[in-house]
Amino acid sequence: MNAGEDFTPYALNNIRRLRLKRGAALRSLELNSEALCYVAKGEGQLHINGTAHQMKAGNCCLLHKGSRIAAYVGADHTVIFYLVQFDSRSANYDTTPLHFDNPVVPVPNPATWETLLEQLLHLIRSPLLSAVFRRHALFYELLHTVALQCEQPWRGDDTISKTIDYLQSHYMNPIEIGSLPRLAGLTPSAYCRAFKKLTGLSPSGYLTRLRLSKAKELLTAPGRATLKEIASSIGYTDELYFSRVFKKAEGISPTGYVSRRHARIAVVSHLFLQDHLLSLGIQPVAAPAYPSLYNTPSGFPGYLQHRLDGTVPLNAERYIPLEEVQSASPDLIIKMDFRGNPNEGLWQNAGNIVHFGGCSDWDDYLRELSRLLRIEADAERIIRRVELTEASQRDKLRHISKGGEWIIVRILPGDMRVYGVTGHAFSDMFYRGLGFQPDRQVSHSFYKRIDFEELLRLDPERMLLLWSDNAEVGRLKLHPLWKELRAARHNQVYHPDSSQWDPWGPAGRSWTLKTCAAYFEQLG
Repeated sequence: MNAGEDFTPYALNNIRRLRLKRGAALRSLELNSEALCYVAKGEGQLHINGTAHQMKAGNCCLLHKGSRIAAYVGADHTVIFYLVQFDSRSANYDTTPLHFDNPVVPVPNPATWETLLEQLLHLIRSPLLSAVFRRHALFYELLHTVALQCEQPWRGDDTISKTIDYLQSHYMNPIEIGSLPRLAGLTPSAYCRAFKKLTGLSPSGYLTRLRLSKAKELLTAPGRATLKEIASSIGYTDELYFSRVFKKAEGISPTGYVSRRHARIAVVSHLFLQDHLLSLGIQPVAAPAYPSLYNTPSGFPGYLQHRLDGTVPLNAERYIPLEEVQSASPDLIIKMDFRGNPNEGLWQNAGNIVHFGGCSDWDDYLRELSRLLRIEADAERIIRRVELTEASQRDKLRHISKGGEWIIVRILPGDMRVYGVTGHAFSDMFYRGLGFQPDRQVSHSFYKRIDFEELLRLDPERMLLLWSDNAEVGRLKLHPLWKELRAARHNQVYHPDSSQWDPWGPAGRSWTLKTCAAYFEQLG
């Protein structure tokens, strides 16, 4: 038990933010403590002691110690949820144990919950006594909202939703906040209480957040309008007042926000993080390139080449020296630790470097970069756009993707590997995103190196050869046992030109989705 936490009936153990991709499952596990599970995005099924419960964004459930849980996500959703684990010693105190009448309940103020959960997540690992007391206070604030939920279950009010719809469709016009209670048929005090329970904000605060979200889109759009034009288009008649509101909410002026988007940023990475930055409206001054892989003057992939005109290519196939990057005069260097370019020596001591950790998925990279640059809302809009592209390509390929089981193989000189069902951006896109069915013999993550004899034992029904060496594939097809493979016998070996298939960023993922779908469509 942490210092300062042994005198309370409830004590926080841990908090985790978990993400389940489409079609994923959280295998059955038994809880060794009490827990709150809150869904921030998406929907799926939560099985509690064998009973299925539908969960969606804004829902919370209280799980008791010893409960056995499992979670399943449908083909159309990605689920992000928080799991808050805590010890309950309420039996030793004069308190009523927490209890929900229903296993799954909607929370009255999702925005407040997510703010509290993110703050707890940030503080959970700090050993400082001040952090212990702060997370203790935040945890009890969270339990306070749970207790209110238990004592007076909340039900959404359609009349409040109607006024929210009105704000979303009329934000660009002058709106008299005092007219909204009349629209909802409530007294002003009752309306404000109900509105805040539903949104976590006052009506005026919600309108301001809505308007500023639109303003940020306009500030970074090509051929940017003037501040006066932007202010007018979102419902403000005075650009100076708009600027004051923007700075109070964002901590930076509108012009400062635009300048930050035009900061000179360099990327030192094994991944094309310039893809993520471009999607956020930022062209880096220097970025990684692979001249032996891409037949372009810069070594950038073709789908990014025209958008990186003026960006200095950094050859990531060798060590990238700090002085080469600094010669581009960046305000900020985003540096990943990767093979051949560790975070040591001069890199550690440079004052304008942010050391950037690895993430498991392309969209997590985008979210982390947007947090670093304080433009989080932009990331969610981009992710949604890519998800729509994924859904449209999945629909096009439905008649092909449901036709059998697949494995993804990469063949290089002296190296053959089978990609797993999870843990890699392409296999995630191919199996979950586009709906292809993985071979049931493949259960590993990321990739696994194999030899030809093991490939024969797998005997796949269909094979996709990805990022493979053409000469090596040709030699393998001359092997006397090649035709023994079921996929080879039935002409179910697919070898597209996948040299630029790179689904680790928004543009690369969209490009890969479209070109992959086009390849299979032409085969009929």
